[in-house]
Amino acid sequence: MTKARLHSNWTLGETDCTDDSTVSGVILPERGVNVQAQVEATVNEVVSEPREGEPENTQRRVERPVIPWPTTDRTPASEFTTPYFFTMAFPCLFSYGKSDFHINRSVTCPSLHDWAEHLLWYQDGRFARHKVWKFVVHNMIMRKRALEQSRFFVDQQLGDPHITVADLQERLARGDTFMDKLLYFGANLRGTAQYWHQRCRELRALVEFMVNEKHGLPSFFMTGSCAEFYFPPLRRLLEEYILQTKVFGVSNYWYCYEFAKSRDQIPWHQLSWREDRQPHQLLHETREDGCEEEEYAARLSQWADETFAMTALHPAGNDEEGQPRKDLWPPPEGTAEPISDDRDPLVEMLMKIAATQDAILEDHLLLVNRVGLHSCSDYCVRTPPHPEQGLQPRERLCRMEFGSEFHPGKKIHCNPEIVEGHNGAPHLEMPRDHPRVVQHSRYQLQSWRANGDVSLILSHSSPDNPSQMIS
Repeated sequence: MTKARLHSNWTLGETDCTDDSTVSGVILPERGVNVQAQVEATVNEVVSEPREGEPENTQRRVERPVIPWPTTDRTPASEFTTPYFFTMAFPCLFSYGKSDFHINRSVTCPSLHDWAEHLLWYQDGRFARHKVWKFVVHNMIMRKRALEQSRFFVDQQLGDPHITVADLQERLARGDTFMDKLLYFGANLRGTAQYWHQRCRELRALVEFMVNEKHGLPSFFMTGSCAEFYFPPLRRLLEEYILQTKVFGVSNYWYCYEFAKSRDQIPWHQLSWREDRQPHQLLHETREDGCEEEEYAARLSQWADETFAMTALHPAGNDEEGQPRKDLWPPPEGTAEPISDDRDPLVEMLMKIAATQDAILEDHLLLVNRVGLHSCSDYCVRTPPHPEQGLQPRERLCRMEFGSEFHPGKKIHCNPEIVEGHNGAPHLEMPRDHPRVVQHSRYQLQSWRANGDVSLILSHSSPDNPSQMIS
């Protein structure tokens, strides 16, 4: 339900797609001008114009659209039942009243979701470009699902009289406080806490199944920014490609994607199993050989480099004296110039990069400078629950392990290490020469060409009988 009836102002043009200050596409009529009469006269004139190539008798049979005029009222209008709701709310999109969901939508679009997805792919793209329509429809879809798929239950003691819906409505009208006895279940509604709790249980069940089937624990965790996962055909192609080509040796995987409101992005997260059960087999053999922690980290680092091209080194490399090429680092650590638009690596596909070693290395350098350097913000810094040594009062820590608010960045080190994070879980740290480079897989970064991360999952136990996962 909306709070008021539809506005009587007609949108006469689309707003542009720039990021300027607030831009209005609604033109208010001058005082004394009968907007309704002018609009109706314009529509009649357009409809009555002869169309080139059509016989005269066909032109006479053109039906004039009858579009109700939106009115204002104190009574809320139902967006689910009001005829011509979308035509009156968005006359710039439904100019002739056709394809309105409540009146004359296509028979191939039985649901509101199917109808909205169909219009998003309309040939002129006006529905996808509109700044308001898609959010209104998405809000309606979610609220409709909440009404149809969620359930309320009343917590009662054994022997209490049965409470009917009429009883609940009467108690609400009287103002009785019994909300603590109402239980709400909405596991089918995407994005709710119940929905993600159910996905968590499904993942736990999958991990237990893979362990029981002797496939071991997941080998690595992968994540990245991915708006393309809203495109089902591309998602199916990626799934087939991963399984057919054995990318990173993956034999089984589980993934999800979500909308991160704090970043306005759609990241995806994936747990992957390798057919050879690495790196768990390697770690188990290292422990059996009685290797020290340094050798343990060195073997794991070598395997990660050979398998994923994983690195935490800046691709600028060193000069003749063995010092980092800071002239290729962006500020504040270096003096490199900002990347120009014609060299922006995010708008280039890997297949278009020249097949030479120098071109591939330069592409890696540009990508790291563009999306591979971590910059702390309110999204990642958190106040620690307990005071920590070396921190100033109210100094916040980066939950991505990139230092603190007043001391950003990671320490520089030449050898791989197994370090313990804020959550107590050890993880591999590759050799590092730059405090803000995000440890990444060069294969994933250059093929995906967006933010991403590959993290190894470590375990001390045997792959045949995994019992202790430490990262």
